[in-house]
Amino acid sequence: MSKNFYAEQMEELTQQVQNLLENANKEMVTLLDSRIQLQNQNTNISSFLNDVMVKAGEEETDQAKLLNEVTLKLKQYVASEPARINNTIAGIEQRRLAYNGCADLIMETKYSIIQNVDKESRIRKAIEDGTINEPRETGTRPEKLRDIRNTMSDITKDSSNTSATERFSDENNFIEQGEIAEENI
Repeated sequence: MSKNFYAEQMEELTQQVQNLLENANKEMVTLLDSRIQLQNQNTNISSFLNDVMVKAGEEETDQAKLLNEVTLKLKQYVASEPARINNTIAGIEQRRLAYNGCADLIMETKYSIIQNVDKESRIRKAIEDGTINEPRETGTRPEKLRDIRNTMSDITKDSSNTSATERFSDENNFIEQGEIAEENI
């Protein structure tokens, strides 16, 4: 896997989160538009009044009782509608905050992945060039032995094209060098 693959995957994920954020923003604009609110209220109240008219025509009811019921339900609707709108706005705001947080985390992860891939590439190149054991300049940090060993093991995994005798002789050469180094101590 290359740096480009991870970067492309993170970029695609970022784009998906941005699309979700844009949809939430559109919902917020729609919700805050007074014309749309009035249209929704008109639809809801008209539907309710039509139901009441049908009920009044079907049953013989006390007109005063029916009027009180209708008035009470209309008052409840008018009182609850602003709270419903405020709750919906709060929910959309929470989604927008979550989407922004996700986008930030994705960008941080993308940056971290790119840094790690760059470091591995730099170590791999240094191992292949043979410059990993050269003295370093003053003020530069050495590569971690763990990172070097991991990269070396990746290289040996990648070198599956070499024959078994070549790998055996390379391993013996490495072991002999280690033994010589231990004898010198």
